[in-house]
Amino acid sequence: MEKMSTIREEIMKYNDFKHLTRLAVVAIVFLGVGLVVKTLLVPESFGRFGHYRGDSVQENMEIPIKYMGHYVCKECHESIYNTKTNSKHKGVNCETCHGPGVNHIVEVKKIHRETIKSIIRPTSKESCILCHSINTVRRKDFPQVDIKKHNTEEKCVSCHDPHDPL
Repeated sequence: MEKMSTIREEIMKYNDFKHLTRLAVVAIVFLGVGLVVKTLLVPESFGRFGHYRGDSVQENMEIPIKYMGHYVCKECHESIYNTKTNSKHKGVNCETCHGPGVNHIVEVKKIHRETIKSIIRPTSKESCILCHSINTVRRKDFPQVDIKKHNTEEKCVSCHDPHDPL
């Protein structure tokens, strides 16, 4: 009887070993496939300067600049800039309402001021309601307007200076 139990134990050890061998082979195959896929999909420049593609630095440098920032506007429009920075719109960049400034700067250098068309001069209600239409998600102290009820015939700029709103 003892001999039977030792044979069974030996067989069980062998079966366990077979299962463990299969598991090890499957794990090695998955690891190998994973390394091959990583080698094929991850670019060579990945990790050169941190946890991103090193080539993306040059690619991003080649994207043309469109937005200049409000400090560039200040160089020519200082009085408007000063008015805006002391108003409720002080946190709103000029290009938010007036569009990208790079073309404006290029045109100023090329042609006379009166013919400059690249800068947007928002005068319609549609410009103002992008931020000021009623929206329940906004803070309660943020100025919101129902344009169907509030001064329906007039443009916002006829009563409100966008650089120094009420």
